[in-house]
Order: sequence, then structure tokens, then C-alpha cells
Amino acid sequence: MAMRRWALLVAGLGLGGCAVEPCEVTVDMDVARIMQCGARPLPGADPVGGISAWEVPGRPERNEVTMAYVEEGRVVGTRTRLGLFGRGLPSGAAR
Repeated sequence: MAMRRWALLVAGLGLGGCAVEPCEVTVDMDVARIMQCGARPLPGADPVGGISAWEVPGRPERNEVTMAYVEEGRVVGTRTRLGLFGRGLPSGAAR
């Protein structure tokens, strides 16, 4: 267990100098919280208005969230390798 935590700490140091452990992103989560999880907006994303896509670090082997869709500072949907989840997402958001 200690080795796993050490590996996460070392991996997190590459993301701006602080340890970032992947976390579960859910609908209605605040954009400030997903930023604490190490999420970064994709180029051209506007985290305040409109729907923007954010990359969220996770463990792909466990099908954790890899994308979060944000509108007005709140997560409105997520996408994993299992599919797209959320409410009120336009059909084009999955593309």
C-alpha cells in the first residue's frame, strides 16, 4: 500500500509540482473541485459559460472518468470508456 501511495505522489509531482490523486468526478460537482483532482480544460474550453470539455486524470484500467463536460462552472456530464453519463447534454457533446 505504501508503494502505491508513493507512486501516486511521484506521478502527481509531474503535474505542476504537487501531488494530485485521481478522484471520482460526478454530475453537479463544482469546477474548482475537479481542478483539485488535476483536471485541465481542453484547448479553447471556457470553464464559465457554454459546455466545455475537461480532461480528468484517472486509472483507465478501472474505467474511471477521462472527460468531464462543464457548463456554468458545474459538471453536467462525464464520459468513461463505458459511455457518456449526465443530464441535459446535447447529442453533439458525445462526439
